[in-house]
Amino acid sequence: MSKEKETTINWMPNDKFAEVFSNDKTVEARLKSAGFESGTGDNQHFYRVPVESIKFGNTQDRRGRKNLTDDQRRAIGIRLQTARAGKFGLTLEQFKSLKLRPGVAPTAEQVTSLTSTEAPKPKRVRKAKVPAATAP
Repeated sequence: MSKEKETTINWMPNDKFAEVFSNDKTVEARLKSAGFESGTGDNQHFYRVPVESIKFGNTQDRRGRKNLTDDQRRAIGIRLQTARAGKFGLTLEQFKSLKLRPGVAPTAEQVTSLTSTEAPKPKRVRKAKVPAATAP
């Protein structure tokens, strides 16, 4: 049986502070770590919080995106394309020559056609026949 976790925020439009009530231990821990003090006695689950510090939803990107310059974006793209080409045993130029749509892998025929034309097969060297020794 799960314990009830409730958080209620009460404030009036012209007030600068809101009253936050919570039975949830994680919300209480966040409020305490942010420096908000709880009430005393029976009101120990109530917190007085400035309205501007209350935020709803995803207020920041959780993936930690960075602001990149155009050169940095190009460098990352080239590294990814080179890694993808290497996955199929191709160079970046060979991979680009296929002109594939994003997310489409090259077929086995495309890969073999590019790799087989580049390196010729080495010639086979035959061993010389040694005449058998004759018995005296």
